[in-house]
Amino acid sequence: MHRTYLDGDTIVEESLFRGTNTGPLGNPDGTETPATGARIEVPFAGVYTVRGDQIVRVRYYWDQLDMMAQLGLLPQ
Repeated sequence: MHRTYLDGDTIVEESLFRGTNTGPLGNPDGTETPATGARIEVPFAGVYTVRGDQIVRVRYYWDQLDMMAQLGLLPQ
């Protein structure tokens, strides 16, 4: 985790996802894209809403084009 911000019942984290694509990726239309074996590093932000001692809502934001480019899934 790089940075964390707190405002009332909202927590925001800025971080970096690192991984290797070793399995198929599900597509919105229900099809799958085979694993590419590519290593990726994608910055993201997570936004969490807290009530009492529980996280009640989670949202993640990242640059999907950057991720797809790193996976080698964009047309040349």
